[in-house]
Amino acid sequence: MELLNNIAIHWINEKGTDSNEEVGVFQMNDGKYVVAQSSNIWRVATALNSPEFNELYPSRSVARVVGMKPVTSERTLDSVTEKFQSKYGEERIYSVAA
Repeated sequence: MELLNNIAIHWINEKGTDSNEEVGVFQMNDGKYVVAQSSNIWRVATALNSPEFNELYPSRSVARVVGMKPVTSERTLDSVTEKFQSKYGEERIYSVAA
């Protein structure tokens, strides 16, 4: 397993990123978007659908995954957040670093 992880890390680094972080965009069922960056983006999706989150924000759960891509020098949490804010408006976008 360690060899496989090293190969994956090497492949990612050759593709232009030095981390295993990903940026994911989730559309919530209330029409708002969550832009998140994490080394485990699926954990963020799971947290957004958790009972604890739904107790705090009852009308929100993930309706669909818009996309998930590796972080690069051009694709960061800030750049993706800005792109979605300019397209859908600041009030509809939440940014999360996990």
